[in-house]
Amino acid sequence: MLELQLGEYVPAALNVAIHFGVLDALDHSTDLSEISASLDLDRECLERLLQLLAASTILLRRSNGKYVVDAQFRDFVTWSGPLFIGSATARSTGNIAYQKLVAGISGDATRIRETFCQRWRRGLISEEEARGFLFGMHRHIMAPMLEQVRSRIFDGIPAIVDAGGGSGALAVALSLEESAVSPPLITIMDLDNICVASSKMNSTFGMDRIRYHPSNFFVDPWVYGEAYHFSNILHDWPELEITFLLKRAYDHMPTGGVIFIHEALLDTPEPTPISTHVLHLLIYIHSGGGKLLQQQVFMLLQGVGFADPEVIHRFSIYSTIRATKP
Repeated sequence: MLELQLGEYVPAALNVAIHFGVLDALDHSTDLSEISASLDLDRECLERLLQLLAASTILLRRSNGKYVVDAQFRDFVTWSGPLFIGSATARSTGNIAYQKLVAGISGDATRIRETFCQRWRRGLISEEEARGFLFGMHRHIMAPMLEQVRSRIFDGIPAIVDAGGGSGALAVALSLEESAVSPPLITIMDLDNICVASSKMNSTFGMDRIRYHPSNFFVDPWVYGEAYHFSNILHDWPELEITFLLKRAYDHMPTGGVIFIHEALLDTPEPTPISTHVLHLLIYIHSGGGKLLQQQVFMLLQGVGFADPEVIHRFSIYSTIRATKP
């Protein structure tokens, strides 16, 4: 389902690369800093777009990290190619996926980030915005969350603080999974309007083991809990702020407490899925963050004092990392 939801971004990325002349530029230079400067493009967004096209096999990534257009596509996707499909791709330039990628690669993503992220940090997200955001998160994360619960990794934990978990997906998954033994009490810690929207949206599930703690986790008091759960949270922030969040979780749990990190990692055992590359690109445009590496998460956890980080569950593009407070 995730591939269906995000699939439109592959042709959109190809169209952006074509119309900005990126694929032709690769014929003359493989230096991305040089290409981004000559075409006046955002360097980081350009690299993530090329990573997506390489995952889609339109580009090849050499052992030295340089990108080239795959020979079987060259005649179709370069302006000088005899079978160039430019006129066919022009029809899709009006769709939202294309426009979003254009905003990112042309440098307009800074405005997008200031519009959303800064307002989030100041707690200025309206209830209407929260409803739209939570609906999208439910659609995206419910299947992986259900599989987390079915894996029984939460068995024996009396209570979990779901940091930034306003969608309520973890609590809903626990309420839907009949095999869950003594499901933990879930405290959702999120912005006030997100908690309001979440309580209304999830009321039909009749959940009696859910509590809300409205707060901005950068500035407001945290809840003390035996376990903390972060799903699709850390990827939105730079490492300094990730470290801050992990340290606050560490300081608000007892010895033997557990932390769970639920993310789509960039370095899965198999080739990184196309969906992960799409999300890596979109997160950069929206927040300036990006998907994380497994060892990167391990080091961040250990850096604030957690011990024995390990991947304990995988489903679809998602991995669950667990670590403990010694």
